[in-house]
Amino acid sequence: MNKFIMGMLLSMGFSLLSSEATITSKSQAFKNFSLIKELNSKVKGVKSISWSPDKTKIASISVDKTISIWNLDGLLAEHVIDTPEDKEIFSIAWSHDGERLAVGFEKDIVIYTLETDDAKVLSGHTKGVSSLSWSTDNTRLVSGSFDGTVRTWDVVTATQTSLHDNSDSGRVLCVSWSPDNKHIAFGSISDSIKILDAKNLEVSRTLTCDSSIIKSISWSPDSTKLAVGPRDGVIRIWDVKNNKITANWKAQNQVVTSISWSRYNLIASTSTDNTISIWDHQGKLLKELNDFNTHVICVKWSPSGKELAACSIDSPTIRIYGMKPSSCQAALSVSSTSLAAMPIKEESKSNLESVSLEMLQNVNSSSIPASNSLANYATPTNSKIEDQIINSIVTLTNEHCAIARSHPEIIIYDFENHGILLTLRGHSKNVTALAWSSKGRILASAAEDNAIIIWDNQGDILQTMAGHNNPIKSLSISPDGKYLISGSYNNEIFVWDIEEGQFLSSLENSGSLIYSVAYSPCGKKIAASTKNNIIMWDKETDFKIPTYLNAHNGAVFSISYSPNGEKLVSAGQDGKIRIWDTNSNNLLNELEGHKQDVYIVAWSPDGKKIASGSDDNTIKLWDAESGSLINAAKKHTDLVYSLAWSPDSKSLISGGNDKQIIVGKAGK
Repeated sequence: MNKFIMGMLLSMGFSLLSSEATITSKSQAFKNFSLIKELNSKVKGVKSISWSPDKTKIASISVDKTISIWNLDGLLAEHVIDTPEDKEIFSIAWSHDGERLAVGFEKDIVIYTLETDDAKVLSGHTKGVSSLSWSTDNTRLVSGSFDGTVRTWDVVTATQTSLHDNSDSGRVLCVSWSPDNKHIAFGSISDSIKILDAKNLEVSRTLTCDSSIIKSISWSPDSTKLAVGPRDGVIRIWDVKNNKITANWKAQNQVVTSISWSRYNLIASTSTDNTISIWDHQGKLLKELNDFNTHVICVKWSPSGKELAACSIDSPTIRIYGMKPSSCQAALSVSSTSLAAMPIKEESKSNLESVSLEMLQNVNSSSIPASNSLANYATPTNSKIEDQIINSIVTLTNEHCAIARSHPEIIIYDFENHGILLTLRGHSKNVTALAWSSKGRILASAAEDNAIIIWDNQGDILQTMAGHNNPIKSLSISPDGKYLISGSYNNEIFVWDIEEGQFLSSLENSGSLIYSVAYSPCGKKIAASTKNNIIMWDKETDFKIPTYLNAHNGAVFSISYSPNGEKLVSAGQDGKIRIWDTNSNNLLNELEGHKQDVYIVAWSPDGKKIASGSDDNTIKLWDAESGSLINAAKKHTDLVYSLAWSPDSKSLISGGNDKQIIVGKAGK
């Protein structure tokens, strides 16, 4: 099944679960989160579990010293062969590529290759291997042991690569490799958690937890925080980068036995009081599950973050939790029309001899029916229309666009016939940025809840991605529709895998607030704008070496590539519009005409025109080749913040602080 189809599970549930979502929205989303499957065996009890990366199977280890692999249909798939006879098993971990299973025994670690039944033995520990964790590149494994050591291993050569001796502080109980592969965290029977540099296992951070044994730890998806489950029952969120506790709460009245952080910034914990609790990252209880009669020893979110598996050392049953099918509904629409009914039309090939701003239409309550009025729609109960400014617009076809206002909802709008087609609900705070991929037929949105949502062309949610610590200002999708870059208010530029919904990397920069990000049309360059500068990265350097271009005297609010990627236009606080050669970084032209800050520029798809919007309330059209002013229009009554060209370059849609959408015809 296409992985995108699975995103529908998010549309009424996890779509609400961004890192800053309100407790009301989250609680509503978890209303239908409950037990959906049970995997029953004949073993005495299950000690630990691990999901396969495609989430179709679960591997478990049992009290009776067996290893089992389960299909999620409830049938036992197979037993791993050649298990050392009568050896107690302490830990298990599935590799991220799904090809291997690591199992920790009394002293040794065995790596099973599942397709061939081959096994490699890693020897070195002198006591039981309590915990295992894979690097995301699947070449290395880290292990923690009751002998007080943490060791890393080269899985290919089956050799130990480094060792950290913690024997003076006692047995190591939990170990975890950070998602970005840079750090390893571990907890022990002492009262501290230590962060090690993954290359040499040297200690870089230490957190003390008031004389409490550290039973479980789990990294946040962006590798910046760690959830800590100590024996005292107080869950702590440790900001590793800034070395401080950002949240702590009393989870249960008994010992916290396991903790797991999902890709959607949700935290599941278990305790000896037989409960499973789900929290947001600030400690708000969202759901409590009470299906076990004995204490739950292990809980794990699935790789997709949509299901939760749990087991008990006193029970033979593995329980799977998720959203019941009845809750998996499509995003609520205003009409039956979907994005699928809006085929992308090819760009117009006609050569326009003259270009103008004609037939300007104000889209407000006086120009469209009241029932479909965007102005009326932007005034829900208990909301002020003054707050509903237009933050972002992207065109989907030559007649349809997506509109983000200062509101949690996104509108799919027919600007030719003046009607709302769809309303996309998923964010919990104001939507700040949009990006569209005609190749992948997907829409990306970002909001002040710090979350990114990927929507398919039916208006259903495919992915929800969390990782930014501040509101996201700008988004851009790669030309092949596979990757997304996001820029936020605190200097973060992240790269995401859209299909997997995973954070891949951050782009190095030394700027401040990121105003705009853009993929070049060929996908070989990335640009971002910040205070005074344009920052560029090139695929030839694996997007790792930034080039800084001192572009404007003040903030660079907007950038846009020409369709062939050879040029880049920028707009700034100094009221200037500048065109740059993307190969030499030389200034090619400067467009002067705006009287105040220029907030937005957009290169037309046919490459012939550049549109700009300003604090002087005007929209201007420029000849992209000569830089001469073609025409200007002053239909807005406040600053123009958003512009979007139709794919055929004949229509220009604008929006801003006056809460109006204006449709301009830019052609004969």
